Amino acid sequence: MPQDRYDDLARGLGVPTLWRDTSKVFASDAMTTLAAEGVPSFLLEVGGGQPLDPADIRLQADAVRNLLRKTGVLRGAAVRLPRYAIVTGYRIVTNARGGFFDAAVKPGDRVKEGSVLGTITDVHGDVVETLRAPAGSDIVLGVGTYPAAPTGGWLLELGSGLTEAP
Repeated sequence: MPQDRYDDLARGLGVPTLWRDTSKVFASDAMTTLAAEGVPSFLLEVGGGQPLDPADIRLQADAVRNLLRKTGVLRGAAVRLPRYAIVTGYRIVTNARGGFFDAAVKPGDRVKEGSVLGTITDVHGDVVETLRAPAGSDIVLGVGTYPAAPTGGWLLELGSGLTEAP
């Protein structure tokens, strides 16, 4: 399937940030495997883990309904946003120290190298680590919502190679 068709379908979800996985970060996942066989495949990632946020559930349900409108399965016009943030790179940010994670950013926030992403606090309330955006970071894609963070926890997802397009 041509890239412009994939992009058009992805925009049909009606979410503001799209990740075009050009480097196949998750080489053996369903989306990459199906896409390699020519099957349009998308991952709609919403939220940051537990607990589930009702706003995230609504966002995901609205996105699926919008895609179903876009493809003609449901009646009505699909919502098309005026602009989309498109990223090509992806990075997971983990912590070197266990403790309690307090995010300083949310999905969609623009960041750059050195931007504070959050902190890890120990049981005494002392900040033991400040998480910062690595070089090449452009946008926050995902933020873990579970406060207890083991060492090496998957706390944040960042995108790079950011462009904006209609």
